[in-house]
Amino acid sequence: MTNLLIVVVILLVIGVLFYNTLVSRCNQCDNLFATIDALLKKRYDLIPNLVTLLKESMAYEKGLLEEVVRLRSEAVKPGLDERKKMAIAEKVTKPLHGMMIMERILSYRANRGSGKFQTLSAKFSTYFRACRTA
Repeated sequence: MTNLLIVVVILLVIGVLFYNTLVSRCNQCDNLFATIDALLKKRYDLIPNLVTLLKESMAYEKGLLEEVVRLRSEAVKPGLDERKKMAIAEKVTKPLHGMMIMERILSYRANRGSGKFQTLSAKFSTYFRACRTA
């Protein structure tokens, strides 16, 4: 009778340990999926910022292109004297210089934004691999 009681107690302890292991693994998976959801949300929240940045740069470049085209059409008109041509050339140079500065600013902002995006992607990949192995 005591041997049977010892076997039952051992089986009960093994069953409790097995159940606790299953519950802890389930909680780990839930935590990993919650982390993945949070990272995906952060990643998706970056998309409107990227769209806004692209809209701003496109609007600026559109206005700049329209200005340069207008100035070019003025410059190729027949009968302009050299002084007017030089004035138009100077007017064309200013927007192009502004465009180069704006491209540098946008490039810096895009690189900074893509760095955040790459960091989040790396974290996402790490957590996803951890979830797969768990």
